[in-house]
Amino acid sequence: MQVRRARQSLLIFACFLIPLSSFGFWVWVTFPDAPFILPTLAFSLSPGLASVLTRLVRREGFTDVSFRLRSPRVRSALLLALVFPLVIGTFAYGFAYLSGLAKFDPPPFPVAVNSPLGQFGAIMAFSIVGIVLLLIPDAGEEIGWRGYMLPRMVDARLPQPVLLSALIWGAWHLPVVFAGVYAVGPSRIITAAGLIVATLAFGSILAWLRLSTGSVWPCILLHAAWNSMINGGFTLATENASQNMWIGETGILIAVTLVIAALLLKRIWKPFQLLNDGGSHV
Repeated sequence: MQVRRARQSLLIFACFLIPLSSFGFWVWVTFPDAPFILPTLAFSLSPGLASVLTRLVRREGFTDVSFRLRSPRVRSALLLALVFPLVIGTFAYGFAYLSGLAKFDPPPFPVAVNSPLGQFGAIMAFSIVGIVLLLIPDAGEEIGWRGYMLPRMVDARLPQPVLLSALIWGAWHLPVVFAGVYAVGPSRIITAAGLIVATLAFGSILAWLRLSTGSVWPCILLHAAWNSMINGGFTLATENASQNMWIGETGILIAVTLVIAALLLKRIWKPFQLLNDGGSHV
């Protein structure tokens, strides 16, 4: 009974998600130059809204959204969420700068910052502000993907729910990639391929956070920190970043670093290891 109900819920979720995402896609493509995050807001919020509508139709309630904070495991995961993008960006972009694949070229700052270390610190300070601003749109995604779809996939006993949820999340971005409004690079095919590899690794980490902590907050914070630090701080500090296939969240170096990080975290982070034994807090 639980398996059938979960599969029915996933079908209804998809029926809401497709038109809502299509509307968000239309807004993004039609008004790409609107200020700040406004062009992407309808698109980002569509998974969360689809999950809310599905819950209402199915009378499932909202208790399993899991906005838990009072747990040592959740607090550890929140710390990981803040540190992880900084570590990935430092390794991937640092290698790109040192090897000559990319050039460190930060924008001018309101105050004089002369040293590269000071410029890097200023970029990270601005990124912290960006995290706060991105919490709402990224919460829209995480409440839908990891807060609703992933647990239903587990309950529906779909094969490899972690990888499958990550693949769907990555594929959801492809229309805006091929429309040329998201993650623009020298080749949309290369960008799309890098996106799928990166989202498989990053989406798996987000899924492990959700399943191992029973909370959606670490996913929201990590998603916002990633977008702010990688898409914002590191990318804005790089010369001609939009035309460099090595960096950016769909770049080759980021994708490779994410895959390595996902494999290492699954091996060394104890809460993730417990998932191998069926330990989940969904």
